[in-house]
Amino acid sequence: MGVEAQDVDTSVNFKLTVIEENLSWKCWINNLLSQYPEIDQWYIGSLSGKVWAYTTRSNEIEVSRLELRKAVNLVLNQNLLRSSGFNLGGDFFGFVQGEDGRFASLRSTKGRAGLVLTRNNFVLAISNDRIAFPEDFYKNLISFGQSIKNLGY
Repeated sequence: MGVEAQDVDTSVNFKLTVIEENLSWKCWINNLLSQYPEIDQWYIGSLSGKVWAYTTRSNEIEVSRLELRKAVNLVLNQNLLRSSGFNLGGDFFGFVQGEDGRFASLRSTKGRAGLVLTRNNFVLAISNDRIAFPEDFYKNLISFGQSIKNLGY
């Protein structure tokens, strides 16, 4: 009496608030790109500006490590961010809303950006759509950042 092997579906639909440690950052960032068709570029990395993973639908805005580091520092000190904004890929982004040390949303002539910080990392989303981000986008982005933080990153 043998036990017959069964095919078991182990695939799990991507959920923004759940991260499994065995998946790569590139896999997660690609899932974000497919989940939010309104977002054209995603970055995830360390607070020093080092990019762990990056994905894009278009290369309209190319962001440097120095620009990312400056953006992270400005989100940490939003008094400066409110008065100065920052450049990403040569395009000026002005402050729209945010919370010191946690997140900021920005607008430029080419689109919008959202930047969320956790203990040791950032998540940056850039949309080339000048109208708006998806509904509940910032809430979901903060939740994704919190999931990363819960893993100890």
